Amino acid sequence: MKIAKVINQASDPYVIYGSMPEYKDLWKWGGDNLFPSALARLNRRSNNHRGIIQSKIRYVAGQQMRSDNQRVQDFIDTSNANGDTLHEIFKRILTDKYFSGNNFIELVTNQRRSFLNIYPRDFTLCRLGRSDEVVLYHKWNEYKKNDAKRVPLYPVWDKGDDGCLHSFLHLKQYEPGFTHYGLPDWIGGMMPGAIAYKTDKWNISRLDNSFNSSGVLVVDGVFESKTDERKFINSVKEFFTGEGNAGKVFTVIKDPGKGEGKGTVFTPVNQQTEGDWKELHTLTTDDLIIAHGWYRALSGITDSTGFDTKRILNEYEVALSVKIHPEQTWFKEQMFDILSEFLKTDVEIDFVNRPPAMVKQPYMRIWEARKADGLEYDESDPGQQLFLAQIGKGVESA
Repeated sequence: MKIAKVINQASDPYVIYGSMPEYKDLWKWGGDNLFPSALARLNRRSNNHRGIIQSKIRYVAGQQMRSDNQRVQDFIDTSNANGDTLHEIFKRILTDKYFSGNNFIELVTNQRRSFLNIYPRDFTLCRLGRSDEVVLYHKWNEYKKNDAKRVPLYPVWDKGDDGCLHSFLHLKQYEPGFTHYGLPDWIGGMMPGAIAYKTDKWNISRLDNSFNSSGVLVVDGVFESKTDERKFINSVKEFFTGEGNAGKVFTVIKDPGKGEGKGTVFTPVNQQTEGDWKELHTLTTDDLIIAHGWYRALSGITDSTGFDTKRILNEYEVALSVKIHPEQTWFKEQMFDILSEFLKTDVEIDFVNRPPAMVKQPYMRIWEARKADGLEYDESDPGQQLFLAQIGKGVESA
C-alpha cells in the first residue's frame, strides 16, 4: 500500500464527486470512498499498532458489566437475537471506534416496541446517505445504487424485509474539517504505523533469504535470444530473492567472445543498515503509543526495564482516570436513553475494572475487594466487614 495513496484517501469525503457519479446519493468516505478499507488493511498489517488497539479495548471494556436492576441485567446478558452480551457488543464498538473513529450500530425492534436488539455493524460496509440514512454495501468499488441496503438514522425507524423496525446510530469522533465522518485518534500515527509494517516486512524478507547479501551476478555465455536471456534472469531472481527487496540479485550476462571466460562471479553488496532499521522500528513504536494516547506499560510491548509492577499499576491508575472511565461513561451516555425507552425502567450499569496486577490496599474491606473482583458480595455480612489486613491475623473486627 502506497503511503501517499492512503493519505490521499483521507481527504475530506464531500469534496470530489464529478469523477464518480455513482456515489452522488451518499457522502464519500475518503477521496475514492475506500478510506475505511485502507484503515482496515493498515490495522491488520502493523503488529505494534494492532497490539496497542487490542490493549486499549481490553482495558476500556473492563472485565464485565452488571446492574442491580434485574430487568437491565437480563438485557446485559442477552442484547440481541444472536445471544451476544452487552459487554461483547461494547468490545466490538470499541474495535470499530479505535480502528476508524466511527461506529454504526443497528437497532431492531417491532411495532409494539416490546424488545430491542443491538447489532454493531462493520464500518467498512457502511456509508452515510444524503437522506439521513446509513447505506450498506458489500463491495464499494463496484457500488450499484439500486442493490444497496438503506436504513434511516435514529430516531427514525423503517420496516425491513423481516417485518421488524430498523434504525441506525452513527457515532463518530470529532475532527475539524470532517463534517460527516470521524477520524481515529491515531490518525497522526499513520506514517509510523506504515513504517513499522515496512520494517517487519524487511526483516521477513531478510529471513526468507537466510540473510544473504544482495549482489551482482555475472554469468559468462551468450543466449540465443532475448527471450531466453530474460527467462534466465527471472529464474535467478526467483531463486535468490523472497518477499520485498532484500536479497535482490542483479544479473549481468557477459559475452566472453573468443577469449577464455572467467566463469560465473557473484559480487555481494554489503548491507550495513541493520542498526538503522532497528532504531527506526523502535522510534515508530514510540510514535504510535503517543498517537494512540495510550501507555507503554499497558501496551504489551517489551521493554528493557522488564516487568515493573509499580510502573504498570501507576500507568493503569492514570489510564483509569483519563481514558477508561471517560470511555465507559461515553458508551452509557449514548445508550441509556434508548435502553430506558425500551426497558421501561431507569438504567444503571456498572463496569467491573481490574488492574493488570492485583494489589489491593490493606484498608479495603472484604466486601469491597469482592465487589472490585466482580464477585458476589454482601455489605451487611459481618464476616465481610473485616479489613484485608486483618485476614489471617486472628484480629476481630471492631
